[in-house]
Amino acid sequence: MASYFLQRGYQVYLIDQTGTGRSTQNNQAIYPTIGVNTAIATLRKFTRMQDYDDYPQARLHTQWPGTGRPGDAAFEAMVALGAPATTNNDAVEISMRNAGCELLSIIGKSFLISHSIGALHPILLSDQCPDLIQGNLNLEPTTIPFESVLGTFDSPNRGRTPALKWGLVNMPLTYLPAAARPEDLKTVRVGEDTPANRSCLLQADPPRTLPNINHVPYVALTARRRSMPRGHPEWIKLADMGIKGNGHFGFVEKNSAEIAEVAERWFRKHS
Repeated sequence: MASYFLQRGYQVYLIDQTGTGRSTQNNQAIYPTIGVNTAIATLRKFTRMQDYDDYPQARLHTQWPGTGRPGDAAFEAMVALGAPATTNNDAVEISMRNAGCELLSIIGKSFLISHSIGALHPILLSDQCPDLIQGNLNLEPTTIPFESVLGTFDSPNRGRTPALKWGLVNMPLTYLPAAARPEDLKTVRVGEDTPANRSCLLQADPPRTLPNINHVPYVALTARRRSMPRGHPEWIKLADMGIKGNGHFGFVEKNSAEIAEVAERWFRKHS
């Protein structure tokens, strides 16, 4: 997607998440690391999910380039992208929030594009420096409130674990009325929990608001296979626009240019 926007004359900055990939720290005391996805996890989560029975929408995946299996060039390139990631989420969020706002103060007001776990960072930046952000566009975001329903590397979309103790991220956010600690955020579970549509946790009534974050336009772009918790931010379901067959990495799949066009129209709308 970066190439699409560069070719159309946009100025693009690619940001490494601290503690991951080229930004990985050698200090294991502060940035302990875990391994990358296994081959089976890549198959089940990204390239051949239609071959597994993890959720009903998986069978709709058709857009991965090549066979999606070991030995295929696109599959091997996907596996090679893997890099150790840190388990110190708090340290990552603090550094990304501070460094991100510092970068924006230098380059000026910008749109932010994120994907998957990277969608945590626009939330943090929107809370700390909302006036420097034109809008947040999030591809398949994993900002599921208060928990993770992603399962394990080898068994995705099964089970759930507590996560994101401040609702959308791990570090404190500006709530109104103010919340002094995560325990102040009372939750209630809503929705039927099925493989096709997972239940989620919402704030119990009356919910606290996020005034800084709400100041910034936000949109989530998801494939048909994806289920999202209920909420008020803008949500574009690509399948509803005739863009079908995508998985979690739609922006590198065969119809990625169509997805980039949707993103560009949203940018123009909020420019």
